[in-house]
Amino acid sequence: NDTEAYTIINRYANNQAMQDIANDVYKMNRDRLKYIHSEGLESEDFIMMLDANYDNYVPLRREFADKESFFKTGKGFDIRGRETMRAVGSDRKVESPLMHSILAYEETIVRSEKNQVGKAFLEFTKEFPDESLYSVAGVTHMPQYDKNGAVVGMSPNYKKDDNVLHVKVLEEVNKKGADGKVIIGADGKAIKELKSKIKEIAIHDPALATAFKNLNSQQMNSLLLASQKAVRVIAGLSTSYNPEFVVTNFTRDIQTAMINMPDGMKANRATIIKDVPFAMKGIYSSLRDGSKNEWSTLFEEMRKEGGTTGWHDLHGVLDMKKSTQATIDKYDGKVAPVQAFKEVLNYINDVNGAVENASRLVAYKMAKDSGKTNKQAASIAKNLTVNFNRKGEMGAGLNALYMFYNASIQGSARMVQQLVKSRTSQALVAGIATSGVVLDMWNRSQNAEAYALIDDYIKDTNYIFMYKDGTYNTLKLPYGYNVFKATGDLASKMYHGEMEASKIPKRILSMTVNAFSPIGVDAESITHTVAPTLAKPFVEIAENKNFFGGNIAPAKNPFEPEKPDSQNYFKSVNPLAKVTAQKMNELTGGNLYEKGAIDVSPESIEHLVEFATGGLGKLVLRTGTVVDQALDKEKEVDMNKVPFLRGVYGVPREKVETNIIYKMYKESGANTFSELERNRYMKWTAAALEKKDITSDQAKKLKKVFNDNQRRLDFANKYNLQNKEEYQSSETLQDAGRSEGLTKQQRKELLKEDK
Repeated sequence: NDTEAYTIINRYANNQAMQDIANDVYKMNRDRLKYIHSEGLESEDFIMMLDANYDNYVPLRREFADKESFFKTGKGFDIRGRETMRAVGSDRKVESPLMHSILAYEETIVRSEKNQVGKAFLEFTKEFPDESLYSVAGVTHMPQYDKNGAVVGMSPNYKKDDNVLHVKVLEEVNKKGADGKVIIGADGKAIKELKSKIKEIAIHDPALATAFKNLNSQQMNSLLLASQKAVRVIAGLSTSYNPEFVVTNFTRDIQTAMINMPDGMKANRATIIKDVPFAMKGIYSSLRDGSKNEWSTLFEEMRKEGGTTGWHDLHGVLDMKKSTQATIDKYDGKVAPVQAFKEVLNYINDVNGAVENASRLVAYKMAKDSGKTNKQAASIAKNLTVNFNRKGEMGAGLNALYMFYNASIQGSARMVQQLVKSRTSQALVAGIATSGVVLDMWNRSQNAEAYALIDDYIKDTNYIFMYKDGTYNTLKLPYGYNVFKATGDLASKMYHGEMEASKIPKRILSMTVNAFSPIGVDAESITHTVAPTLAKPFVEIAENKNFFGGNIAPAKNPFEPEKPDSQNYFKSVNPLAKVTAQKMNELTGGNLYEKGAIDVSPESIEHLVEFATGGLGKLVLRTGTVVDQALDKEKEVDMNKVPFLRGVYGVPREKVETNIIYKMYKESGANTFSELERNRYMKWTAAALEKKDITSDQAKKLKKVFNDNQRRLDFANKYNLQNKEEYQSSETLQDAGRSEGLTKQQRKELLKEDK
């Protein structure tokens, strides 16, 4: 009410700092009104009317008890409606004018950009008229009456059909006076003025109307919205706010940029490597302190032209209030621990932003230097790697279920487009495949046994450089392009007798699907494949398999009595997770040998915590584990958990031989292994025995059952028998042998099975 308003005004009447803030707000709102007019969203006379009637114009919005106030930006590219609303009075309390001034400016920017698309389409309809596709008409107006029945204005009568797109344009018309007559100038001609006019484009093609009006956009329910928020937080913690991501993102981005660079600039591909550090420094300066240099200025230009990628959210008033209050507290020195943590996250995000956009900025400069316009250069930069702003009709919903779904789709599409049209990219990909063959042979020459113990997922997604002692360096491959390097690995495997030629197509298909499928594919588990992101860790724990196929907890010895899950872990497990798991088992009736009501592996706890906290959480947990190992003289530091180093350096995992032989043992009755794989199985069994991971009797059992199973499969393959699973009983095998006309000695050999 007025009394409250005057109380506030009087309280700050002599406060110059507050007056300066008020003046900034007034200027922001005046600038917005000018922007509305310059973009053709409202006529000049409307803006002048606002200036004349409101000395200190601010947008007002009332509080609503049932929901937070948001501004609307229109459906699709349609922007019908006024840019401001007339104040008519209300008994509801007004929400923060400051917050709404900021939000209104954001809304105007978005609406003006949408209108630019509409205006371009309008020009297209003029240049290429086609009544079967679209038709254009002006908007009719209807009179507005006051309570006494007097006409107070004319209101546009919008068509609300789904296929109608509204566009606002400035048109030159005759200027009229207060009496409604055209004003004539001294030269005898009518004086002209620019008026904002609304055009309605009726789009008769359903697909075109759907694209412009975003008719198929998903309306997510509360469950999907909650999932979307959770998945976005986890994704942010795994990428933008994860310091380790800086390293892997940089190596992948610069390789992808080298391949995806348009052929017209191919002579300058080496320039990317030379200029990226300078671009990175310039972007960082722009994001952190606003300092100016050649590259920071260029970055600001690229950003204004739309060359960067990301997302833009129109926040609600409550979010804006919290953000503004946090900024005020920061400058007042009242930085709470949560806010301090956010500041750290913002710093990491800016560093990642510099890395993410460095290759794009170099490409932008190269494109301009080669004669491209700013907009053309920005388009090249934005689509150099993954354009996160593109998405299909179901993109929002699927992104809420599957993390990085849209990024995977866009990255795959971009790669295919590049390989189809660019001979240079095709040649580079051929080089990647060749490097796979060469590196595979080199790694075997260094330490074939240690190389064989590295997970296939690591081999498929990294360049591996082995050393004689079994350690190795890695370099991340670009998403999608890793398939070509892995194909080279397979060719080398076939040459060395590790893989039959008949199995290679299936392996390549599996790798390709995993590289390009936005949800990933697990040939052994349909549940693991289709599980949404938030359910994935629970499925992985149930199957004891992480996302790249490795064991979460050690594989259980099939020859030992069952022990509590809380006692099943790798030596490198986080000590806090270990204590937590064992305490939960103990408090619910368990002990070292018996399961309690709540019995989980420490590895499962660590897996869940790492998932919930993303890459940043993993970094913190791994740091804690490494520090604990370093301080304990009896423990050996797990080099695979050392932050940052683990991204470029590795050693074979603990108990990896045991996990592999247990897996091969279980599969030996159904899968035929190569001679080299069988020999390695025997060597790994001997190694596990030497490390005392298994007993002598267990080693004998593992070898005998494995050999017997492989012998039977060899027999089935030799005589082209089908349904191998059925040939586990002597009767079935004997009958099959007879039907194939085998000799008595052959049948006798066949029936030598373990009793």
